[in-house]
Amino acid sequence: MINQSSLPIEADFKAFMELTEGIPILTLLHPDMSWRKVRGWHSKWAQKFKGNKGGWHKHKRPGYKKQMRIEKLPLAKLLDEKNYSLGRIARIVGSAKSTVADWKKKYF
Repeated sequence: MINQSSLPIEADFKAFMELTEGIPILTLLHPDMSWRKVRGWHSKWAQKFKGNKGGWHKHKRPGYKKQMRIEKLPLAKLLDEKNYSLGRIARIVGSAKSTVADWKKKYF
């Protein structure tokens, strides 16, 4: 097994030069860059490639939780009365199991 954390020796560089057949090789990042900075660069590159921006999600409009509860609570109550399990109610209603459990404590 190869020790990937060890530094290459001169023979490794010579073997690499033979494999590349004289084609110039370059790196985008400085060879002595810390792994944290390399990982950050990879994250930013992947976000750009995928078209994402990263960072915190945008906040939803005020009152979105109440509106969701108004829409989903009656069905959740009906399913609870029919003795459906919390997980099944959550899947049918489209909410988290913990949300349905909180609703059950507070509203049922």
